[in-house]
Amino acid sequence: MLSEQKSVPESSRVLDQPWLEWKARRLAREALATKWAEPQRENLQNITNACPFCEDAWEHGGDCSKCCVPRRLCAESGYGGVMGALYTRYGDTLVAKLPSMEFALIRACLQALANGQGESGVEKILVAPYYQDTVARISS
Repeated sequence: MLSEQKSVPESSRVLDQPWLEWKARRLAREALATKWAEPQRENLQNITNACPFCEDAWEHGGDCSKCCVPRRLCAESGYGGVMGALYTRYGDTLVAKLPSMEFALIRACLQALANGQGESGVEKILVAPYYQDTVARISS
């Protein structure tokens, strides 16, 4: 674990820094095992508490500028990106009650991070033809 929290300016929040990439991988792995665990129908996590990156930021003073998540996945204190769109669209609901494609999309993005693919891996997921309709539906 990191013994101290490093401050990362907003303009340099990219996952090319080794410690940010490591942290993103660790948080994504934890999220896949807990907050976004399968089987979906048994996952009783609330989506407003299901972003491991937001939880980590709040544990370290609530400063989102220190967050290591790619902006397309989560931004603006949980109100932007795909996670923010989920919150806006589905409100205070359980992961188990999300449409299966939304669940699969978030798991795919987290898996890309967990595998060390970083921001470019998440971007590839979000623009993949398989998920285009899901991303559009969430974002509308």
